[in-house]
Amino acid sequence: MTPTSHHHRTEAHADDELIEGLEPDQLVANMSKPLPRMQLSRGWTVFFWALRLFVLLLTAMVVAVFVVDLRS
Repeated sequence: MTPTSHHHRTEAHADDELIEGLEPDQLVANMSKPLPRMQLSRGWTVFFWALRLFVLLLTAMVVAVFVVDLRS
């Protein structure tokens, strides 16, 4: 590497070098650990619950239209 390329390195690159140095089974063991749940604010939690309800409502509407169309 040239000296100028070292100037633009970040800490993420240091982690990449560490990961590249792992044995394949070590890498698999490290990558298979589940991540903890992300803590969302109340606004995002409400948004995602509203999105779930919206998807359920749309699913019910599609099923209802499909059933009505089958009968005609």
